[in-house]
Amino acid sequence: MNKPDQIDAFGLSVKILWQAIPTDIKTACHRSCNDQHFYLSINNVANYLVVPKQNTIIIETLESNISFDIIATWLLGTVFAYLLQYHGYLVLHGSAVIINNSAVIFSGDSGAGKSTLAAAMIDKGYAFLTDDVVAIKKHDTSKKLVIIPGPLRVKLWEDVISKLNISTDGLKKILYKENKFEVPIKLESALQPIEVSDFYELNPSSDISDIACQDVNGVDKMQALIKNTYRYNMLKPLGKLEQHLNDCSLLAKQIKIKKITRPKKQYLLNELIELIEKDLLKGRK
Repeated sequence: MNKPDQIDAFGLSVKILWQAIPTDIKTACHRSCNDQHFYLSINNVANYLVVPKQNTIIIETLESNISFDIIATWLLGTVFAYLLQYHGYLVLHGSAVIINNSAVIFSGDSGAGKSTLAAAMIDKGYAFLTDDVVAIKKHDTSKKLVIIPGPLRVKLWEDVISKLNISTDGLKKILYKENKFEVPIKLESALQPIEVSDFYELNPSSDISDIACQDVNGVDKMQALIKNTYRYNMLKPLGKLEQHLNDCSLLAKQIKIKKITRPKKQYLLNELIELIEKDLLKGRK
């Protein structure tokens, strides 16, 4: 297994130590979080310990033949989300691409299709920004909220990969999800932070047969951002809840938020992309 001694992601550079984690840190509940450390245990994979003041992540592997790609599933997800929140980032759960030189976020519950939609947009030539973890902070110069580009990969189910005419040969399977693969991004991707302009919350429904889109306004914009926060329950023990709410308020004022409802058993990707493209074009006029 390739064991990197440093990870660079979401604008952060973090030291990695591959060693046993002290027994007094480990907990029966598999997770502990405060402003001094974050501990996460994933059965049959690894134990992770983040010591933010030392800018260090300790990883204790639990299987001798475990690959780094599997370890990275949680390292670049929940573990890095803690570090980002610690450093004052606003962290949302979703995917993002660049459309009309602005960052557009696709969010929603697990299985809503946010990664699928992002991959389809990339397939059409739009630049990739991030998948799963959306890291946002205030730009030093413009003071606008911007997305920091994430790792160049997106996670897709096998049937989606087939629809996008992507071969699964050589793709890495995600542990516990045998029909879900990590797809590397090969098309143009952003290298610099991009200002956020739009946010689409995806909602699959069994009660409709066509796509519907509606504006989200007022206090509902704040609620949508809070609902789609990545690991919201880590904010209070980190002492970052008040800052998070302030950042959500700032972002709600900066962006447009739409709620899209689509048939649960149909992707309707072409129709969904067409709707979003027309909506964004209308918003720019």
